[in-house]
Amino acid sequence: MKKLLVVMLSATLFLVGCGDKDETVGEKLDNAVDATQDAAADAADAVSDTASDAYDATKDAAGDAYDATKDAAGDAYDATKDAAGDAVDTVSDAADDETDDTKTH
Repeated sequence: MKKLLVVMLSATLFLVGCGDKDETVGEKLDNAVDATQDAAADAADAVSDTASDAYDATKDAAGDAYDATKDAAGDAYDATKDAAGDAVDTVSDAADDETDDTKTH
C-alpha cells in the first residue's frame, strides 16, 4: 500500500512539474497533494470494496459448508437409524425362529 502511494505521489509530482501552466511552486504542490489525496482515497475505497467482497464470499461459503454438513449429518443419522432398525428386526426374527424351533422339538 505504501509503495502504491509513493508511486502515485511520484507520478503526480512529475506530471505537475511538466505542466504548461504558469503556476507557482506552491500551486503545483497543492495540486499534487490534492491529486495524491484523491488517489489515496480511491485506493482506500478499492481496498474496502475488496475486503467487503471477500467477507461476503467467506460468509456465503461458510453458510454453504454449514448446510452441507447439516444435510450429511441428517443423512448419516437416518441411515444409522434404518440400519439399527433392520438389525433389531433381524435379531427379533432370529429369536422368533429359535423359539419356534424349540417348540417343535
